[in-house]
Amino acid sequence: MGSPEGTQKSGFHWRQVESADYLAYIANLRRIGCPEQTLRDIILADVNTLYAPRYAALAGGAPELAWWGKFDKKRPVRPELADQLRALNAEKKAVLQRLIGNLTGAELAGIETGVASLREQSAFTFLPEGKQSVVHELVSRYQALRERGEIEWAGLTTEEREAREKELFSARRIELAGLLTGEELREFDLRHSATSEALREQFGRADLTEGEFDRLYKLRTEFQERVPEPKPEDWKRLESDLGEALGPERFADVQRQNDAMWQAMQSMAGSGALAPSAMEQAYGIEREYSEKLVQAVGVMFADPQRDPQPLRAIADEMDARLAATLGPETAKQLSRLGVLPRLTVQDDGNGRKYSLTPGGFSP
Repeated sequence: MGSPEGTQKSGFHWRQVESADYLAYIANLRRIGCPEQTLRDIILADVNTLYAPRYAALAGGAPELAWWGKFDKKRPVRPELADQLRALNAEKKAVLQRLIGNLTGAELAGIETGVASLREQSAFTFLPEGKQSVVHELVSRYQALRERGEIEWAGLTTEEREAREKELFSARRIELAGLLTGEELREFDLRHSATSEALREQFGRADLTEGEFDRLYKLRTEFQERVPEPKPEDWKRLESDLGEALGPERFADVQRQNDAMWQAMQSMAGSGALAPSAMEQAYGIEREYSEKLVQAVGVMFADPQRDPQPLRAIADEMDARLAATLGPETAKQLSRLGVLPRLTVQDDGNGRKYSLTPGGFSP
């Protein structure tokens, strides 16, 4: 807590906030001529600090906010979690108003914690309290630089953009290494690295445990160090290793939970529109053709100027089989939702680049 010289408190606890001692402390700050804005900043910082563990506890009991999961800002959280968060915000606001009076708009914005902010803050609780805000601010600063860079680098080639982004992450790494111990840096990477983000993108929609995510992260990290330029067969071996780490049945379930088409079909099944057997068969078809599309990507990488028409033919064949299994309207609806695997072709003027992604076919 930041206090003017001669007024430093020790052993501060949230139960003291409304005590006579704490009110006397505020009165003493005014008596010695502490500027009112400085006083308000001190009290705001105090109360935010002592409420932080309660927000962390709230996030820790909410699976949808787990740092190892894929967080969707647009997806509503459970009503009970939203109610608990509103109540905690209201309680903190009431305490501050009793201590320093009505709050300004900027002060209200500073104490209001939303779901996205709650999840973001919980990802730094592995650090000592004194480092959490410093590292959080550092990450936010580099994220802002990256977002600005995406605009400024729009006219560059893919290779040039990737080089600029690599420079940015290297600079961030140097700053982090100066702040964190070796173990803290490893825990940071587990939460805030390109590797962890890739894992969340691939598996973060499933009900993974923290331990399961840690196992997958270790395998993926070791793989990247061992195979800097992986080929398709290398990725297949990694997938096999991941399956062994979780167990075949569990890994198959995790893959299914993360499949965009499977999630969409589950939503449809809730209204009785799809039979479980049809869903399983359609999922098998999608997996089969996803593999064919992956193989096609390898062929196109070998000759990027090749006509992508064969890729469209694979997608058309998959769509026809899905229509026969689920019915034409359901297959069309899945396509409209953008949950079917497609090959996207990107051309920056210097050559084509192919990627497998849910969504429409981009020529």
